[in-house]
Amino acid sequence: MLRINETDSQAKHLQEWLNSCVDEEIFHLNARSLSGTLSYEYLLYSPKISRRNDGRLRDRDLKKYQHIELGGWWCSGVDPLNQYTLMMWGCFKPDHPRRDRQKIHKFIKYEHPFREETRAFFLLVPNRIWVKVSNRSGIPITEEDLQHPGGFWHWVWRHNVPVTIVEGVKKAACLLTAGYAAIAIPGVNAGYRTPLQEYGTANGKPYLIPDLKHFATQGRQVNICFDQDNKPETVQRVRTAISRMGRLLVNEGCSLRVIDLPFGQEKGVDDFIVAKGQPAFDALYNTAVALELWEIKLFTLLTYPPSIALNQRFLGHIENLCLRVWSRMVTPLSMPRMHRMMRVGQLSSRLKQHLLNCMLRSVKRSRILMNSLALNSRNCKTNGRKQKPNDTSSVKPNYPVATKLKLRLSWSRKMTTAGILNCGCTTI
Repeated sequence: MLRINETDSQAKHLQEWLNSCVDEEIFHLNARSLSGTLSYEYLLYSPKISRRNDGRLRDRDLKKYQHIELGGWWCSGVDPLNQYTLMMWGCFKPDHPRRDRQKIHKFIKYEHPFREETRAFFLLVPNRIWVKVSNRSGIPITEEDLQHPGGFWHWVWRHNVPVTIVEGVKKAACLLTAGYAAIAIPGVNAGYRTPLQEYGTANGKPYLIPDLKHFATQGRQVNICFDQDNKPETVQRVRTAISRMGRLLVNEGCSLRVIDLPFGQEKGVDDFIVAKGQPAFDALYNTAVALELWEIKLFTLLTYPPSIALNQRFLGHIENLCLRVWSRMVTPLSMPRMHRMMRVGQLSSRLKQHLLNCMLRSVKRSRILMNSLALNSRNCKTNGRKQKPNDTSSVKPNYPVATKLKLRLSWSRKMTTAGILNCGCTTI
């Protein structure tokens, strides 16, 4: 069996947290390195787990989690629902993660206690970080607060200190180091739950998890700062989670703001602070917008970020572009029957006219496609009369307006040896 050097593992895990701008004392208060069979005690303690008659774990579960024996770090905080004692629930980041069965190309980065509901992280902080948060929020620390067993988080709850909800425990530790009271959840959808039926369908309205509802007091300012991603489907999923959780917090009387990280290589707030510095995040925090304004702003955003911005009437060099498209579609290796569809329904009428006319001129110039050209104006709007099936001379800039352009390319039996194609251009 492979032996793990605990000293080396502890140093490596500490450096990982320090690279995220986390205070060293916060790491020692909340995280520790695990290896061997000790890891099972932190992840497989739930009474809901099926066991053998002798109390031993099932072989399938041992095989599923055998990678945690190779080491990793564990992190947990205090439990505000249990008199601020140490929370049994937490997260484990293995040094050698396992593959996701549903997405085989991805690895499961963090492990959480098996068969247990997800909760939130409330990390322990030293007194100097507590003072730093107090100075930033402008809320003093009384002697009663210092003597209370709940310490920092009881002070946050009692005095309605503004909190920031982030995705991931290291990001919360980074913001605590910077002087912000930060609560971490393990995922964007982990802040609320939706009642489900037996077969997994929704059966009721979503509700906040008890940990967040405890801090959702009347008049508290709550900020949401989730990771940014360049994938459109991930962006939409994150925005939906922000809206749902934000509405639930607003219904409890909180004042909610959204902190949008700019698009770039920095995915999380810890990466952003490492790359841009804490003053850059302070500026984002001070300019955060309310949930209502943030939702209104989404209606003016594009789903996909633009690659290039143009300030002209039509696309430049569109005739050359059409000619290149035609030349790629018609090659000696083309299939006997080939169909191509170009959608122009989302363009303006004038631009569609210009596009069609440019393609017609490109076809006329092409030596390969000189055999025949038919423009049938079925389902097209005309200026008072229908266009003849093979009439191309009467095509004017304001004449046919097509919604879809279908190009039918077929081999001519008589002209196979000459390598010439018959081309029919039909609007449908």
